[in-house]
Amino acid sequence: MPQRKTQLLAVSYVVEGALFLAVSIWFLWINPLTAGYRTPPGIMFFAYVWLGLMFLSGLFYVSRVTGLLRGWFRSRIPDVIASVLSIPLWSFPALLSLGNANTYLTSPYIPAELRPWGFYYLQIGLFFVVIGFFNLLSLSLSAYLLRTTRLQT
Repeated sequence: MPQRKTQLLAVSYVVEGALFLAVSIWFLWINPLTAGYRTPPGIMFFAYVWLGLMFLSGLFYVSRVTGLLRGWFRSRIPDVIASVLSIPLWSFPALLSLGNANTYLTSPYIPAELRPWGFYYLQIGLFFVVIGFFNLLSLSLSAYLLRTTRLQT
């Protein structure tokens, strides 16, 4: 049973890592973030640091997959810590994007030509919710596997 859960953890890591890498590569290199004319430079710096952390998190998750599948190592405390620390990496962008989508799609004060931006924000928010699902799945699986391996020893 732990072998099947380890395989499920590896699949979760692949999906979560690939999604973190995809969003960070997209916003860092393919379609870089652009600041509005009133955006302070500190906010843009923070956004690039945030995307850099997403990139590193994606690399961590993808690099752990081969070792998990081949049995080179088991779920350890750093897996649980990485899952907990990556919760803000998807939850804050999801909240911001879904909040913007709510504003653009429901506010009567938003002009009709700006309504499509609401669907754009909705797509980004749902993308981060999917990342969050796999993050919480990997958190629960790594905690379970950590607990079962400690009970066996």
